[in-house]
Amino acid sequence: MNIITLSLMADAIPTGDLVITVQRQENRVGTHRLSPTRLREVMAMADHFRSLFLHKTTPELGQMALISTGIELFDAMLAPHWPLLHPTRHPGESTVLFVNSPQPDCLHLPWEVLRPPGEAPWVQTPQRFLRRRGGDPNASSPWIPALPLMPLRVLILVVTPGGTEDAEALAMGSAFQAMITTITAPLAGRVVHTPTFKAMIREIHDFKPNLVILHGTTLVRAGKGFFMFTAEGGEPDPWTGEEIVAQGIKDSGIASILVCGRTPTHPPSWSASALVANSLAQSGIPTAVSWPDQVHTGPGGSFLHTFLQALAHGTPMDTALHQGRLITLTNRQHDTSLNWTVPMVFS
Repeated sequence: MNIITLSLMADAIPTGDLVITVQRQENRVGTHRLSPTRLREVMAMADHFRSLFLHKTTPELGQMALISTGIELFDAMLAPHWPLLHPTRHPGESTVLFVNSPQPDCLHLPWEVLRPPGEAPWVQTPQRFLRRRGGDPNASSPWIPALPLMPLRVLILVVTPGGTEDAEALAMGSAFQAMITTITAPLAGRVVHTPTFKAMIREIHDFKPNLVILHGTTLVRAGKGFFMFTAEGGEPDPWTGEEIVAQGIKDSGIASILVCGRTPTHPPSWSASALVANSLAQSGIPTAVSWPDQVHTGPGGSFLHTFLQALAHGTPMDTALHQGRLITLTNRQHDTSLNWTVPMVFS
């Protein structure tokens, strides 16, 4: 496996540049800087790309935005070092681009559409995968879990403030249960409505899943992502990914968590579900995936069904994610043509 690590760190003194360091495997390839002005240009392009998810657009405009954003990201972040990276990739081997940064606005750029010259977007290319990790870029070398999840045990937790009798929760639960029954590969699945954190922990310890789907509401406070549970008294009960791991699922055997739910009408430049997923990964969950929307219906449903089917057949995580993206791309509609770029993967 070829690993390209892209580390991004702000240099506050004296210029405020973004310092970008590129490694191949454990070997440093080079470093370059982006000025604050150039970084703002990249961020503006990314914000325009994200705005297409909030409004219906034509396939032509969506494709133009996708191409221009991918070229801009490559030119700013990877182009200075590509001549040293490109010849070292071996045909037939997978290549993982590992983006590492303590800054959410950099970490959550749409890296999936990064586009080398004359090539397709990064994650549309077979055998090319993408992982993110927050925190100190110099803290540790990336770890890319490659083993399949077999046998696949999936626990789907529908977390809504209304509790188990909430109409929306019941509808979601029925949709998830119906989806599980259509999986033809060996899979043990359980769908549970769990409004409280304690109820979630009980379900995890009882069922012992290796994949958890956490479906509910996320929010951002002071730059941190929170998943919303309901306390025993009925009041909101927000938890960070770090708290979820430390207070309930540390050493539980969970290999992956998918964090999903509705996004607000005007999301921040980095989504709350992605912040939660990153915090889960930094706290010890081998792989955490963010889908900042519902996954029991629409593009999310197509992605999840294909993803679970592939995992249950023993397909490794990154390849299963790639297959889920492809089916989302194949089934696209005018206003969902970019949804294959949505899942963010953290390790």
